[in-house]
Amino acid sequence: MKKIIIILVLLILASNVNAIKVNNFDVQIQIDSEGKAEITEYYSLGFSSPFEEREFTQKATEYSSNLSVWQAELEFFFPHFEEIAGNTRTQTAITFDDVTKILTLQYGLNEPLARLISEEQRTDLFIIDSKQWAAFKEAGAIVIPENTSIKITVPINSEIDATKLPSQASINNNEIYLTGIQSNSINIEYKVLKPIAPSGGELFQGLSDIYLILIPILVVALIIGYFKRDEIDSRVESFVVENSEIKRRETEDDFELKLD
Repeated sequence: MKKIIIILVLLILASNVNAIKVNNFDVQIQIDSEGKAEITEYYSLGFSSPFEEREFTQKATEYSSNLSVWQAELEFFFPHFEEIAGNTRTQTAITFDDVTKILTLQYGLNEPLARLISEEQRTDLFIIDSKQWAAFKEAGAIVIPENTSIKITVPINSEIDATKLPSQASINNNEIYLTGIQSNSINIEYKVLKPIAPSGGELFQGLSDIYLILIPILVVALIIGYFKRDEIDSRVESFVVENSEIKRRETEDDFELKLD
C-alpha cells in the first residue's frame, strides 16, 4: 500500500511540473557592431498551486545553470536562437526569481546573428534572415504569438530598413519590437554608419607617419647646421650687434629730445 501511495505522489509531482505554463515570453537581443548577439529570454511562469511553486523553487536551486537538466524538466525551455537556428552558444546562465516567478535564460552566440551582406565606404549592411526564426515556425509560417515579445537592439549608429519589416513590427531609434506576428519570412536589414573622423588607431598611425617624415628632415638640418656653425655664429653675432646699435641710437635720440 505504501508503494502505491509513493507512486501516486510521484505521479502528482510529475503532473504538477508538466502543468507549469508560460504566461508571457520576452526576449531581448543585443547586437554588437560585428553582428554578434547576447540574448536574454524571460519566461513568466504560472503555477497551478502553491505546492507546485515551492517544489519548482527548490528544483531551481538544485538545477542552477544546468541547461540539460532544465530541458528534461520543461519542454518549452530552450535557447530559441541556438541549435534549432543553426548556431552554437558561448555560455549559459539560468536564474529563477521566486517573487516575480520569472525564469531567465542568458546566453551568447559564437556565430553572428546578423550577417554582413555588404561593406561600403560609409556603411556596413547587415541582415537577420528568416533562418534565425526557426524556433518560431508553425506549419511553414513564422509565428510570434501575442504573449511573446522580442526586442532587438542594434548598434546606436544604425539605420533600420522599415520597409523590410512586417507591418506589425515597430521601431524606436535603434530598437526593433516584434509581437503578434505571423509571416512567411522575417528579414531584418539595417546599416551601421561608419564614423567620418579617424579612429584613435588611425590618428596615431597618421601622427607616426608625420614623425617618420619629419625626423629625417630634422637630422639633415642638424648635419648642415653643424658644418656651417661658424657661418651661422657670425650671422647671429652681426644681427645682435646691428640691432643693439639701432636701439642705442634710438635711446640717445630720445635723451636729446628730452633735453630740448
